[in-house]
Amino acid sequence: MTYLCHISQQPPGVEWPDAGEGICCDGAAEYGPSGCLCWEPIYDLDQVAELDEEGPGLRASPCDDCAYRGGSPERRGEEHVSGTPALLGAIVEANQPCFCHQGIRRIVGFRHPSGVTLTPDIPLLEAAYRPPIEHGIPHRADGRPADLCAGWAAARLGQGARS
Repeated sequence: MTYLCHISQQPPGVEWPDAGEGICCDGAAEYGPSGCLCWEPIYDLDQVAELDEEGPGLRASPCDDCAYRGGSPERRGEEHVSGTPALLGAIVEANQPCFCHQGIRRIVGFRHPSGVTLTPDIPLLEAAYRPPIEHGIPHRADGRPADLCAGWAAARLGQGARS
């Protein structure tokens, strides 16, 4: 499994309007606005189509909002992020790669084919990173592979020192 720092699933708490008058798709017809499958994400960065084949690098130092820093949303167990202290530790223990989110496209809103756009509160989307992943490696918007997380690497080194 590939882990990307700050990645989360569908943003929780989004109030989906009925943009297709209840009949735009099977999901909306059966489950109402929250079941509509027509919404497309709007990203903060344009993604290039061609992805570099090179392997990932290692970030030189943890970014300011690294999940592995003390006090991060993941360490505090905030709902809008998928990471928890236990998950961060399990990733390190299993030596699963964890990638930095810097330069990765992020969802900032949603567009319905009817033309309706929805831009939920930023806290719901601040961790909604959606990179293309090829061969288990997430790619930045410019097509380069994401760097391995420096906080994760430091935790791996710390784990080795304790062993």
